[in-house]
Amino acid sequence: MSSQGYYKKLKELKYAEESALVKDMIQSNDWINAETIKSKSHKIVENCRRDRNKTRLDSFS
Repeated sequence: MSSQGYYKKLKELKYAEESALVKDMIQSNDWINAETIKSKSHKIVENCRRDRNKTRLDSFS
């Protein structure tokens, strides 16, 4: 195997290992849970709406 072929294979193996590591991290942690993201996003949207409505009402006072 030429040195170029060796480095290409090494790069492919390293990429595969990194991909597996990232996949493991995502699957093992709850912080990436879709339900958590959904509930947090709804909370942020509600807070923004509340602030926007409050600002509109305050401007008429």
